[in-house]
Amino acid sequence: GLWMLTNRSEYTNNSLGDPEVIIGSVSSDNGASWTLANKTEKSYDPSANEILNIQYSWNPSLQEWDFTSKSENEWDEFGNQVLRKLYIWDQALPDWKLEFLSESEYNSEGSILMAAMYSFNYELGIFVGDYKWTYSLNAAGFNMISNHFFWDLESSDWYLHEKGYYYYTVITDIPDIQPSGFNLFPNPASTEITLQIPWNGVIGYRVYSGDGSLVRHGSASGPLLNIAIGDLPDGVYF
Repeated sequence: GLWMLTNRSEYTNNSLGDPEVIIGSVSSDNGASWTLANKTEKSYDPSANEILNIQYSWNPSLQEWDFTSKSENEWDEFGNQVLRKLYIWDQALPDWKLEFLSESEYNSEGSILMAAMYSFNYELGIFVGDYKWTYSLNAAGFNMISNHFFWDLESSDWYLHEKGYYYYTVITDIPDIQPSGFNLFPNPASTEITLQIPWNGVIGYRVYSGDGSLVRHGSASGPLLNIAIGDLPDGVYF
């Protein structure tokens, strides 16, 4: 049972500490020799958001790097990603082929208003939608209406599949529960403990061991709650 060296990554960072080039190597002899495997090149905007990611694989026959995929990203002024394009390298062309596209919209508070994804359909030779969601928020930023869209191949457009409505309750008063209203007995105990609570409603409980492990949990109605502990080892519990 020994650890073996199998993978290695070497980083070249920009002045802000963000990785610009990552080169991965593999070893089959516990690090005595390394073989190039993959490479990543990244570019960033002035806000350190990643705008370009290019993936390569090592071609041992030609002793050069081959393109495999790349992604192009756009961000709004608040740092939210609003567009992502994923390309695959087609060696036969040779050129990049756009395979997937995702787009999003956000409000100034950073809450998402729309998310959609498209993929390229090679049979039709066009992009088709995979999914789309839109959201309507109230003044507090909570989602009030969500719309889920599917793609219609005939019209090459989205159609509404389902709509969700959300309602919220405003809490105007929280009862003041004093710790003095609780009583636990017997203490110490060996088979069962009883918790007396200051109301007749349902209460949830948790019992933790001295090392912080959860050993009991459940719920029951008050004002007396009996908890069996006979199977627990001797110790201090909370």
